[in-house]
Amino acid sequence: MRKSRFAPSPGLVVACIALGVSLGGVGYAAVTLPRGSVGTPQLKANAVTGAKVKKDTLTGLDVNEATLKGFLRTGAVAAANGTPFFMYTAPDATEADLTETTIALSKRGRIFMLGRVMTSLTCAGGPCNTVYALFVDGELASGSETPVFADVGEPASSERLTLFAVSPELAAGEHTVSVKSSTTHPFIDTLLPSSRNLVAIAIAG
Repeated sequence: MRKSRFAPSPGLVVACIALGVSLGGVGYAAVTLPRGSVGTPQLKANAVTGAKVKKDTLTGLDVNEATLKGFLRTGAVAAANGTPFFMYTAPDATEADLTETTIALSKRGRIFMLGRVMTSLTCAGGPCNTVYALFVDGELASGSETPVFADVGEPASSERLTLFAVSPELAAGEHTVSVKSSTTHPFIDTLLPSSRNLVAIAIAG
């Protein structure tokens, strides 16, 4: 008896290929999507979560300000009064020193500064903030700025702050290192630094 050999027609071959692609298309697409082919329309609602966003990459309009403590909750009160409800300014050099120390450099060099402050802040009229910072000879030590925030109506809560910075190269002689806080925010009710420690160490230039 002769065995019959089955030869599929071209149409059957094409149909089988199409079926295979349709069944495995999702897996295929997952590894072969062209660059830039997925955009907003292809993303499901709530598909991108905070855990999938790289830290410190969202700025400006990408940030939901309502999630920031006290930022918008009573901002309307401040706007109605024509005053800013959110500020982030370093202390002015004319602010009183909370604590200070002096250090003598035998030759040109830099000063490492370390300050510890226990502080409490309350607000009236809207959210407020203050900024603590280190100063050398009345000049702001850039990078030492440390903010403290509070919302209106909240009880005073104490925070322990650590400030540190390295001064620019300074001439030989005596230099004054101090800690200051900004008191210009219009909604500050009470600002009480209860304890202050300051250390200054001379390092090579």
